[in-house]
Amino acid sequence: MQQIHRLLSLAALSFFMTACGKDGGPTDPTGPAPGELRFEYSGAYTGTFSVRGDVMTSRVAAAAVDYDDEDELYIVGYRYPPQGAAFDDFGIVVPNPKVGTINCITMASCPVTHAFVAFNATSPGSGYGDATSLRLTISTLGADSVKGTFEMQVRMRESGAMLSVTNGGFSLPRLHF
Repeated sequence: MQQIHRLLSLAALSFFMTACGKDGGPTDPTGPAPGELRFEYSGAYTGTFSVRGDVMTSRVAAAAVDYDDEDELYIVGYRYPPQGAAFDDFGIVVPNPKVGTINCITMASCPVTHAFVAFNATSPGSGYGDATSLRLTISTLGADSVKGTFEMQVRMRESGAMLSVTNGGFSLPRLHF
């Protein structure tokens, strides 16, 4: 049940981020600084996932989110294409975040709650994939921002195809809800 709650929270955040900027309105000059999240992927298909924008940007956004009732950090990024309603999504949920490296050979023994990619719109091989291994480094964790790097292996749910996610990095505003 707790896993379902977390996934719904990520989905709600993605919906919130999408809804805020879907109409292409201007960014809020008093809002958080733009975030950036990027990684390369290879295996069953190859490409680059790269987003830079704040939660009010029309087509892409990246942020780190804390919910007041949870001690978890949600590192998320999405890109919303102009031609449709689906979007590509990325997320890592980190309980009790702190500066340092988390190295998980398998997710069964990983302190990270969830790590995933979802290619639903602009990437080849549409589908949802869960991390099977993860290396996450949080290099800076401030009240208003978080920075770090990551790499992971991902198994796509629909096809079973494996992807290697490499050269991942993020520099994100830290939002509190």
